Amino acid sequence: MPIADVTIEMEINSIYTLRKVENGIGYFDLDQVYTIKSATKDYEMELDGTGKGQINYDIEKEFFTKFYLEMEMNLKTELEAFSIELQTKSITDQTTEIIKASR
Repeated sequence: MPIADVTIEMEINSIYTLRKVENGIGYFDLDQVYTIKSATKDYEMELDGTGKGQINYDIEKEFFTKFYLEMEMNLKTELEAFSIELQTKSITDQTTEIIKASR
């Protein structure tokens, strides 16, 4: 995540909890925690956040058919010329259809 000439690396820890398996689909809950991994020593930075969602995984095709995530993240930093406070909320809702190639 670049801000001015500073690049912030963040770490995302994900926990997948299997709720059930039905008709060849694994249904998972997804919990994520976001933390700052590295930043420059010249600026003080704080970053944290969480995500919650669900994943439906097609066991036979070895790929997810549904990915849903609600994410919230906060960033605070003090730069030389100004400071930044950022709060972000986003929703990712992705559906994937896997079909056999026609040849």
